Amino acid sequence: MNQERVFSLRNPWFTVSVGGTLAIAVIAILIGFVWLPSANSAFANRGLWATICSAAGAPSSLV
Repeated sequence: MNQERVFSLRNPWFTVSVGGTLAIAVIAILIGFVWLPSANSAFANRGLWATICSAAGAPSSLV
């Protein structure tokens, strides 16, 4: 019987699945917090940080 560990970086299935999941998460974060808010016409008046805060539902400043 094969005694290979499942949660090991030497296991190609584990490595590819974890890497793929991380890649999907990073792409989703970039789309949701940078690309889609920048499609808003008010993006030109605000900076990147204000746009990210707006997408997250948080105020970008106290004023």
